[in-house]
Amino acid sequence: GYNSTSNQAKLILRDLANGSDLATISTDEGSATYPNGLSTPIPVDINNDHKADYAYAGDLRGNLWRFDFTDASSSNWTVKKIFTACSSDTCTDNNRQSITIRPEVVTHKSGGVLVLFGTGSDFATEDRSSTQTQTMYAVRDTLSADPTVLHRADLVEQTITSEPTINGAKYRVISQNSVDYSTKSGWYLNLISPGADSGSGERIINNLSINSEKVIFTTMTPSSDPCDYGGKSWLMELSLTT
Repeated sequence: GYNSTSNQAKLILRDLANGSDLATISTDEGSATYPNGLSTPIPVDINNDHKADYAYAGDLRGNLWRFDFTDASSSNWTVKKIFTACSSDTCTDNNRQSITIRPEVVTHKSGGVLVLFGTGSDFATEDRSSTQTQTMYAVRDTLSADPTVLHRADLVEQTITSEPTINGAKYRVISQNSVDYSTKSGWYLNLISPGADSGSGERIINNLSINSEKVIFTTMTPSSDPCDYGGKSWLMELSLTT
């Protein structure tokens, strides 16, 4: 979790029946200079035997991790990085996008799974004034034993093209760029209003909801105005795969 003594992102697994320690798997990412912490993980049962085969979780450094429990021995359980979220195509220490929500995972029709998550945080004092561009992501994991770490350049970009007001209600219109999973590994949507060059502090800090072929989520933009209920929000509903 956040603000731990080690400043590293780790997953702890306990036996459900008696609470005994099964494994503690460290990502080995995080230090006093660059503190890290793991978000809430989601377990995934691939073969429907009612046992978790994998778990996915993000961290404060923008990494998406896949933890592998498929080996019969817990001493052989592993962790692999499958994606790093950054606000530009080239990652630096200054443009990492924190992942603080639990990912959602669905089966992909071409094999493997599609992992969906948003970025942003709102628990540290400095988070309230951050205007870093945050993003909604959908990343396909083919479940390769040795995956290549993906970045946003491996995904198709969608954009917010307009924000019309209809009958007093404000809406968002999203681009519909096609996503070819034979050449790309998913899609992403920057939370940037039309005409803006960068984000306004809008972020995703609440868990997503999956409904049929849709991913439904809320965004939040903090406000320092005491009459503004702490901020403003959008409710968004997008196609899972595109």
